[in-house]
Amino acid sequence: WVRGLSVVLLCVTGGVEVGMLYSVAGARCSPWAVRQLVRLTVCLALMLAVALTDIRHWLRHAYLVYASVLGLLVSVDIAGSIGMGAQRWIDLGPFQLQPSEVMKIGLVLALARYFHSAYLEDVARPLFLVMPVLLIAGPAGPAATARECPAMGGRPHRSAPARRAIPVSRTISLWYYFNIASGRRA
Repeated sequence: WVRGLSVVLLCVTGGVEVGMLYSVAGARCSPWAVRQLVRLTVCLALMLAVALTDIRHWLRHAYLVYASVLGLLVSVDIAGSIGMGAQRWIDLGPFQLQPSEVMKIGLVLALARYFHSAYLEDVARPLFLVMPVLLIAGPAGPAATARECPAMGGRPHRSAPARRAIPVSRTISLWYYFNIASGRRA
């Protein structure tokens, strides 16, 4: 019954959001309330579809989801749209997708799949942790090359030497973690 209550609370919260947007727009559905209601409906349907899918399906396709989202992260750098000074979005027509948010789910699925088959003795071996480090570091590659992102040394706020320093420092830190994982450094 807790799950049912969670769904009801999500629906009530979404309804309150739509009501607030309706009120802010002067008792009109446009421009915000209708769009929010569509988003709420689509997301609730997506939530139910994910919840009703067999967990073994997610386990079987975890690496595929991760690789697909990693491809989306790379595509942001190639064909992403710029919003609020950063190139983080993929324009899909009626909405924009920020792959870094989807990567959080993909990373959790991939790590869960990896550790699902692990034994306690495996986790104690440093080399066993190289794969999880690679999975976590994978999204850092596209992020380090983000051309328009101010936080990553993009044009709006950083000089050319600072832009070159960020990927170098990221590479050095990854090298440090690989050395720790392989047992070369304490």
